[in-house]
Amino acid sequence: MVASAIILIGSSLSIRQLYLQSLPNDLVPTCGPDLEYLLETLPVLEVLLIAI
Repeated sequence: MVASAIILIGSSLSIRQLYLQSLPNDLVPTCGPDLEYLLETLPVLEVLLIAI
C-alpha cells in the first residue's frame, strides 16, 4: 500500500514536470518558493498538494 502511494506521488510529480516543460515560454507559470522552504513551513500533505 505504501509503495503504491509512493509510486503514485512520484508519477504525478513527473507528469507535472513534463507538462511544465512542454508549455510555451509565455505560458510558463512563475516560480514559487522552493521545496525546502515549503517543507519547513507547511504540513507535508499541503506541500504535496502544492507540488502536484
